[in-house]
Amino acid sequence: MEKPVYVFGRFRLDPLARELRRDGELITLPASAFDCLVYLVEHRQRPVGKDELIAAVWGRTEVSDNLLAQHIVRLRRLWEGDTSCIRTVPRIGYHWIAETAVETVAPEAALVERPAAPADEEAGMEPSPPTAAPRRRLLWIVPAVLACLVLLGAGWWWTARKASTPAQALVPAALVVVLPAKVQAQGEWGWLRYGVMDIVANHLRAAGLRTVPSETVVALSRDGAFDEDDSRHPFDATWQIAPEVQFLDGAWRIHLGLRSADGHVDGVDVIARDVLAAAKQASDALVKRLGVPGTGSAQTPSQLDDWLARVAAARMENQIDAAQKVIDDVPAEWRNDPKVDYTRAILECDRGQRDACEKHLQELLSRLEREHSKDPILRGRVLFTLGLRYASAQKFDRAAAALDEAIHVLEQAKASDELANTYLNRAWLAQSQDKIDVAMTFLGKGRATYTLTGNVFGMSRADFDMGLIAAKQGQLDSAMTFLQRAYDQYSRYGARTMLPAVLDGMASVAKQQLKYRDELAITDRFWPLSADLADVHMRRELTFVRAIALADNGRMLEASSLARQLLREIDPHEDAVLAAEVPALLAQMALDMGDDAEAARQARQAMAPEEGLDQQDRATVWLVLVRALERGGHADEAAAEAARFGAWAASQPAGDGDWSLLYANLAQAETVAAKDAPRGLAMLESLLARARREGVPSLIVNIGCSYAAALLKAGQADQALTVSGTLSAWAQDDVRVVALEARIYQALGHADARDKAVQRAKLLAGERPLPSG
Repeated sequence: MEKPVYVFGRFRLDPLARELRRDGELITLPASAFDCLVYLVEHRQRPVGKDELIAAVWGRTEVSDNLLAQHIVRLRRLWEGDTSCIRTVPRIGYHWIAETAVETVAPEAALVERPAAPADEEAGMEPSPPTAAPRRRLLWIVPAVLACLVLLGAGWWWTARKASTPAQALVPAALVVVLPAKVQAQGEWGWLRYGVMDIVANHLRAAGLRTVPSETVVALSRDGAFDEDDSRHPFDATWQIAPEVQFLDGAWRIHLGLRSADGHVDGVDVIARDVLAAAKQASDALVKRLGVPGTGSAQTPSQLDDWLARVAAARMENQIDAAQKVIDDVPAEWRNDPKVDYTRAILECDRGQRDACEKHLQELLSRLEREHSKDPILRGRVLFTLGLRYASAQKFDRAAAALDEAIHVLEQAKASDELANTYLNRAWLAQSQDKIDVAMTFLGKGRATYTLTGNVFGMSRADFDMGLIAAKQGQLDSAMTFLQRAYDQYSRYGARTMLPAVLDGMASVAKQQLKYRDELAITDRFWPLSADLADVHMRRELTFVRAIALADNGRMLEASSLARQLLREIDPHEDAVLAAEVPALLAQMALDMGDDAEAARQARQAMAPEEGLDQQDRATVWLVLVRALERGGHADEAAAEAARFGAWAASQPAGDGDWSLLYANLAQAETVAAKDAPRGLAMLESLLARARREGVPSLIVNIGCSYAAALLKAGQADQALTVSGTLSAWAQDDVRVVALEARIYQALGHADARDKAVQRAKLLAGERPLPSG
């Protein structure tokens, strides 16, 4: 099968080899930037919409336009400032306009024909390794990401027909993974790479084997989990299956190579005139080889299912134009079938035609209800997709109603894969509405269902989401357990692009626990950043997380260097959040270093844009501003700022894990204590009691140190010692606690205890001066 190579100017672009060369010299690009380039070149006959390009490259639509713009800027720099290759089309997207020649070359290597082997010879056959797929970024920071992949994956056309009864003799823990197929054929047969994989996987699942969902394998394949060394076995699977497809002498030969977890090699071969027939026959033979009784004719797909398999496979390859062509060419007798109608709606979503997609889905749902459809799984999918569309449009009540109805339908149909994803997206919706208990309930259901189906990505994603929710609720030990489990799962299965987001969450939890050395050790796992991490936004986010950890450990020069590097790189119009978060960090660092004027300046800069900081971060930096003003001798200004802070916090919606009002009350209490000690101390005592009820170490120490320092200033050293005693659990980690002890010992005349505390405080402080109040 020939492959296209594109030539423009001094450049030569080989999509299959994933190579871009300028004057013969290889140019290294992030994977997603390379995919943007390929998609624009391949669709150079027309402008490409932003939503379409984002969906094609990242497999979802939640990616920001800003990130896409960064990739376009990077590509334009390749032409040394000449932007004529990629033209911006206002209100639409981008258009590749460079004069481009297309060459076709033979692939570098072809599969060797493998004759069918007798049963007594097959045990010694070595299956061919899977082909490494283009690597794509799949970072599940937003909880609803995976749903799009699962929904749009290839399996639905097969599994929607009839639920099967698992084989009774099956060991429940058995797990099978089917890899993308190697395809050797002339013509437009690239869809077989995922099409054959999905046919085999769903056939095995229908026979009763727990089989890793195809969309999970696609995601891992893009993430580089499978390479040319077939000895790698990233799944804890009983069998790993590597399909090979060849067209030779007018017939299709399909070989399904098997490798067991203990290294045993086996395989089956089938030859047939029709490729889908060959895939099904090979799947039947494989089921028998694995000792699982088949489930009969109920598993034979219709001709329409075969047709839709091509659409699904093209979509898994992000070839939306090819998928659209297949559905446009569907034979007349199938054009009004509800499954075809649903596929058309999904393709509208793929192209970013969201309003058209929503209208199409609503009409289809009405049709299914009007015609009393006997296909509950299809109805559940329509409701699920419609729920996601409503949520994206911030129609949360309608989204919840659609997802709840989808859950009811899919539970009745016992559609495990679809149900698990609906559970997790319902949890995400509940979380966005601060219904945390509801979210945790659905997450638990989702994880349990993923476990039953062998969907390791789903299990890990559920753990990640539960970790984030637990952290938001202040349940930090539980949060770290969930996040560590997600990290271990992603590591085991080679999902390298998933790891940074999990480590980000783990570092944040360690910071709230005041385990600063653990926080830094977590960032050591991703620092220095790997060249494989192509996402510019994630690189900056992790650099920011590293800077925070360094500052928390007193390594202020390194932290400042990274923070100021970020300020030079960030365009506030493209990344308003990070552009505000970095000055917020610098404000806290300046306060820690005793530079009150700089702390106030950076805090004001961080708070200036309304859309930058979230509610919690804005409250944190506002407290820094009040403290910097108070400590810098601007008591009246500090009091006025604390009053504004309090009015703002009172106007914000309350939610689990949000401490905005607590921080605002702390700022007011500190300014009051400076003028009216008794009233201020009473306020601080009350706040400390509230912090203890929250149970979050960072809150307790922040307020407790403030209260004890105010007591000490009021001449109540004994009471201050009592308060500091309640903070002693964190004296091995937090310099504020130890420095406070030293000042109290000084006031009480305990010189030896003071000296020891000072020495311990200096070790924790690093490059910071010891806190003085």
